[in-house]
Parts: sequence; structure tokens; C-alpha cells
Amino acid sequence: MVRFDKNEKQAINLMLAGSYTAMFNGETDIANLATYDFYNLQNKYVPLDVV
Repeated sequence: MVRFDKNEKQAINLMLAGSYTAMFNGETDIANLATYDFYNLQNKYVPLDVV
């Protein structure tokens, strides 16, 4: 899951929060997509509030 929202602390929807494997949140974290291994999906969670 990639989120381009400038407010990196904003809560996410419960359905999305329960289904993602990795989340790239914010401009600085999106740069990490270049090195993420999409063949071996490793968990990458971001602590956010859920609504």
C-alpha cells in the first residue's frame, strides 16, 4: 500500500489496515519502494490510527 498523503499521521480505513502487507507512507518512505522485494513480500507496518 502506498499513500501519497502529505499528512503522514492521518488514520486509515479499517478494511485497508487489516489487509495490507507493506505500507509506504509519505514522501520519504516512498523512496524505499525502489529496494522493496516484491517477490518476497516482507511485512512493513506503519503505526497509525484506524477508523
